[in-house]
Amino acid sequence: VSASDAEKFIEFAHAENLDATIVARVTDSEHLVLNWHGMKVVDIPRSLLDTNGAERHATAKIDTANIQKADDPTSFHAKMKLAVASLNTCSKRGLVEMFDSTIGAGTVLAPFGGKTMRTPIQAMAATLPTLGFDTSTCSLMAYAFDPHMSSENPYIGAYNAVVSSVAKVIATGGSWLLPYIAGILRETGHFAAEMGQARRRTVGCARSAVITGDCRNRRQGLYERFF
Repeated sequence: VSASDAEKFIEFAHAENLDATIVARVTDSEHLVLNWHGMKVVDIPRSLLDTNGAERHATAKIDTANIQKADDPTSFHAKMKLAVASLNTCSKRGLVEMFDSTIGAGTVLAPFGGKTMRTPIQAMAATLPTLGFDTSTCSLMAYAFDPHMSSENPYIGAYNAVVSSVAKVIATGGSWLLPYIAGILRETGHFAAEMGQARRRTVGCARSAVITGDCRNRRQGLYERFF
């Protein structure tokens, strides 16, 4: 917030019953300085902060993909029954109804649609928040994840997750040129095998993002660096 707008910003915050105060000021000293009770307790040069700490390195062991394609004697009926019983494919209506999707009157697609309001949507769609005027601009968000495929091959699992998510956005009416990917990766240890799994997931996501035209990501930056 600009210094000239600080007081007005605090005034708006108080109108919303929120506490707001000035906690720092931007200067041209190129130093991060913290004062406590009149004493300078921290004085760090900006050049040190720009290094993002000491460099860290890890060894990643990437195993050869091994996807089992052996003949499965299980009948279609048994497979379907198993799939329906899975928590990954069961109805999430109870969970969805715990949240009020009508708050703010910005919902474009209800969580469940159709004639009987029981068909789950492919992607979330909501108008952008505006103050004092209407808008026809909305945001779209979709996700996809196959835990079984990701367990066998993290690279293909991550690749398909991006492609399926973008496909859902396109099917909802969005453009394949605009999606912005936000990936969630689990915390890994320092073992080579765990680092290899994380590396395969990251590269799989990166490869699919390049193909779908998305070179922006919250975690990894530009994907062209990988290839």
